[in-house]
Order: sequence, then C-alpha cells, then structure tokens
Amino acid sequence: MTFEVRGRSVIQPKIDKNARQFIAEFIRNFNQNILKFDPNKKMLINDKEIINTIKYIYSMIKENYRIVHKNLNEDLTLSLVGLTYTTYFSLAVNQDDHSNPMSKDFNDENLGTLKPNELYENMIGIISNHILSIIKLIEGGLDTSARALLRVLAETIYIFIIVFSSKKHFLSYCNGMNDEDARLIWYKFFTPKKTEVELRKIESRIGLPDKIISEINSMRTSIYKEFSSVVHSSAYTSIIGSYAFDFHDDKLHIGIGGKASKASKNTLATLNWLLFYFALMTKGILNQIFEFKPRSDNQMWRAVFPIRECFIGMYLKITYKDEYVGNTLNVT
Repeated sequence: MTFEVRGRSVIQPKIDKNARQFIAEFIRNFNQNILKFDPNKKMLINDKEIINTIKYIYSMIKENYRIVHKNLNEDLTLSLVGLTYTTYFSLAVNQDDHSNPMSKDFNDENLGTLKPNELYENMIGIISNHILSIIKLIEGGLDTSARALLRVLAETIYIFIIVFSSKKHFLSYCNGMNDEDARLIWYKFFTPKKTEVELRKIESRIGLPDKIISEINSMRTSIYKEFSSVVHSSAYTSIIGSYAFDFHDDKLHIGIGGKASKASKNTLATLNWLLFYFALMTKGILNQIFEFKPRSDNQMWRAVFPIRECFIGMYLKITYKDEYVGNTLNVT
C-alpha cells in the first residue's frame, strides 16, 4: 500500500533532515539484503514509504476538521465557550493585587509556601488544557483518544471541586508531592466512592435540591462506567473504538490515523455536561460557601462572571431546546 498526498493546502509535518536520511539509508540497506534471498523487486518497500505515510496521516487532519465542524459545530462552540470560562477563572483566582476568593482561614501559616490560590490556578489550568486537548482530538478524528482523556478530565474536575471548597481536603491534597504519597492520598480521600460522598455534601451545601443531586450522581456514575472502559482498554472498547461511525448512515470506517466520527456527538455532550457541572459548582462555592464578592475595579473577575453565565445559558438552551425560556442574568 502506498499513500500519496495531493494538494498544498494540507498541514505538512516537519520531518527532521537527519531522520529522513536515516530512514532512506535503512530501507535501501534492508532491500539490498532482501534481494539476496528474494530477487522479486516488486515486493520491496519504497524508501519513501514511511515519509509518505506520515504525510498522508497529516493530510487527513484538515478533512476531519471540516467534517466534524460541519456536523457538530454547535456542540464544539459550546465547548469552546466553556473553555473560555475555565481559562479566565484560572487567571482570576491568583491575582497579586486583589484578594483571592477563598475563605480567610485558608491562608494561615500552616499552609507553608504553597498558597491555595496558586494551586487552584494550576489545577484549573490543567482542566483548561484537558478541555482543549479533547476538542483538538475530536477535530482530528481521534474520538476514542478524546474519550480516554475525558475520563481523566472528569476525575480532575471532581477532585478540584472538593479541594477548592474544603480546607481539610486542600491540606491533605497538598501532601501528595511525590508519586507514593499522591497514591496513598488518592486511596484515602479521592476514590470514586469517597469522591461521590464529598461531592454530594458540597452540592447540598450550595443549595441544590435533592432531586438534582440524585440526577448529578447518576450522571457521574454513568461517566465513570462508560469512560473507564476506554482507559482500561476492555476488549469491546478496543474493537469499537478502532472504528469511526459515519455521520449519514450506519457504516463503520477504519479509524487508523484519525477519522471524523458520529460518536463524537456523545463525547462532546459529556464534555459539555462536565463543563456545566464545573460552572454550576464553582458558582455555588464562590457564592454560598466563600460568599466571595470581588472588588468592582477587578477587570478579570468582571469578565469571569458574564462568561460563566453566558456558558450556563448556552448549555441550557442547546441541551433543553424545547423547554428553554431564557435564564435570569446573574452578575455574581
């Protein structure tokens, strides 16, 4: 099989010059040795085969991007608005010239050199980069890889909400400064069952109704169940995950190298639910637990709140099209 790339409008990989020379020399030497045992030159690999294959894989990026945005543009746009919120929120929580949003008792001398607002900036930054990576993977036709990272994102968001709202858990989390300590702390505080218990407590503290808390817990359980199978490479997810689902019929396409897939609709729906949950919970923690009110001259926080409310409103409108009647503007 030989892959050829036509046109100049595709993304071209930068192949290292020395690597290119090594590949060409290696294939030529390999072919010379093969000819000693098999004189059929038609069966020899072309010395450009590796480079052409790499270029072909890259050539698919633009086409996958086009197909995904044609079919899933609304979902992707919602994800990008959610990403904008997490990005601004990350920058807002750690400002030298403004008070941070945590309760004052977070900032006592027992915390050492690591300040809560610095850790929170780092954690939300990681969340933002995971979100962007998932979007990029979907645009590149790599839905199964996006689903694996989505499972990582879910756990990161859950842990952040617990650590963000609780000084006790913040202190415990900060003790995980090496692999062994981090593993022990995870088993002690952040296994799925323990995370569920803590999140339900926080959801109750910020005033969510019991029915909503129960629905949120069902969604969390579903996410753990569905996306953990991808991370742990079960047999059926390995088989199904190697294919891409056609947007217009029931055909399956080989997904090697990336192929836009209808399955990304569900992946984006889960991503956007996690972003909605993150926005809802951080809003509740700031308002109900920390009773945080930033100074009126803080431009960063003045951007965070409307972006957050815009995302929440967009999520409700897109997800509940038939029931949405508009959300009440909330400036905090």
